[in-house]
Amino acid sequence: MRHSIGLLALFMLLLPGAAALAADARVVVVEGSASISVDPDLAYLSMGIQARDPDVKAASADVARRVAKLLAFTRELGVPDKDVSSAAAEVRPEFDWDNPASRGGKGPRLIGYVVRRQISIRLEDLELIGRLTEGALEAGVNDLSNAIFDTSRRDELEREALTLAVADARLRAAALAGGDEARVGAARRLSAQRSGGPRPQAMMRAAESMSVSADQTYQTGQIRIEARVNAEFDLITD
Repeated sequence: MRHSIGLLALFMLLLPGAAALAADARVVVVEGSASISVDPDLAYLSMGIQARDPDVKAASADVARRVAKLLAFTRELGVPDKDVSSAAAEVRPEFDWDNPASRGGKGPRLIGYVVRRQISIRLEDLELIGRLTEGALEAGVNDLSNAIFDTSRRDELEREALTLAVADARLRAAALAGGDEARVGAARRLSAQRSGGPRPQAMMRAAESMSVSADQTYQTGQIRIEARVNAEFDLITD
């Protein structure tokens, strides 16, 4: 695990007489940031299966067949049923809007139906990503989004990143205070900026050869846990 600290500071000195402070109070306001890079151990995949047909029942049956094939494959891989959701469904009519004059000025003509199912999969064994992706396409998935990678230690690492961000803020405050021949005192105020959650991330697919399995061609890379804080410290002059 690699720690990297990004630095960004906003400097403000409040001179004597500020409304909310004592007459001789001076403060330094800074922003601190930190990030922790870590290998993911969770992946969230979103897949879609869609069919078009003039008969809505035929389209539904086609989609249901492919969903069943995909679910059988996830069970074959050992993915627990509780980590697979296939309940999201959509059915919409499809119309021909062109050349209404050829139909005597009548409205659009119904030409069929689009049926879609959305499948969401939580994967704890990232070594299965390649096989799951390839198998899903073979099962009839025709919409595959970028995976979202995460870590089961997110809460722990977010707290660690916050600690590093506060330390970064104090270092920045000390650097600024030194330029004013002052020292940094206790923190008057600390606040954490809301950090984003896991983001979609493209899987890197390496060049394939006959001797390389699908699992080996997908590389997840690392994810970053980031934290930012706003801090206000007393500025002490001797």
